[in-house]
Amino acid sequence: MSFYQIIINVGVSASISCRCFIYNSRITYYLHEQEQLERKKARYGEIMRNKIALVHKEAEEKRAMIEAKRGEEVLKVQEMAAKYRATGTTPKKTIGCF
Repeated sequence: MSFYQIIINVGVSASISCRCFIYNSRITYYLHEQEQLERKKARYGEIMRNKIALVHKEAEEKRAMIEAKRGEEVLKVQEMAAKYRATGTTPKKTIGCF
């Protein structure tokens, strides 16, 4: 082999190794970005699950408050009905539009 053939061969192998390095660097960068995206996705997923749980908890609390209020109203109506039955009178309030 001549001197020039050695330089050309070294240049080709350096070029190939440089291409491999660039290709490997791109793959590594791509995988790193994918890992970051997966971490973000997991973090935001956890945040959304927490928000959903909070909304469900608030809905349950409101539902319980409404049921308690409705129960109080029913109890009040039953007490008034028992009072009117005991006295034998009718309620004085009537529908105002007639």
